Formats: sequence, structure tokens, C-alpha cells
Amino acid sequence: MTEQQRVARRESGRGHILRTLHYGRPVGATDEMILACCRQLWLTVSRDWVRRQLEYLSKRKLVTITRPPNPVLPWRAELTRHGIDVYERVVECEAGIELGPQFWSGEGNG
Repeated sequence: MTEQQRVARRESGRGHILRTLHYGRPVGATDEMILACCRQLWLTVSRDWVRRQLEYLSKRKLVTITRPPNPVLPWRAELTRHGIDVYERVVECEAGIELGPQFWSGEGNG
């Protein structure tokens, strides 16, 4: 895999994580649930990969992470208010996250 392919996979993976958390609202999702969703797209992702992407999204204030004291137990993540706005394209998404195409034109537009 080339560096360009790795970057594209990482950025689209972050968008996929936001999408998974959006559909998991209001309770969020565990890293295991996110991993299962990501494996639908890429067979080679790991729990550590998901956790690295969650930490990246957390530093950007898009998600909150609840980490249990035991590192073997699953993390839980939820979208923040800003994360919801980014996913719903209310505010502009910064570089590093690929949200993919938008298939809707807004509420009430039939």
C-alpha cells in the first residue's frame, strides 16, 4: 500500500467512525462496535487503529472518549456537539477527515 493510499484510508476511516457514532447517538458506541463497522470496509484494521483514530478525533474535539481503568475493557465514544455539526456539514470539516459524499439535501426537501 502506498503512502497516498494509507492517508486516504485513514482519513476516510475517520469519517466512517464519525458516521458510526452519529448512528449510535445518543448513547455512542464502543471501540469494538466501531471496529466491527470499520471491518465491513477494510479487513485489516485493528482495535489499536480504531483507538488511534478516536484519540485523533478527540484532540479535534469531535468525540469524547470514556476509557475504563483496565486497558483490556472497551472504550466508549460519543460525538460532541461540534462533532455532530461537522458530520452534518453545518460547519466546515478541516483537513484530515474525509466525510464522503452527501446524499441528502437537508430536512424537509423531500
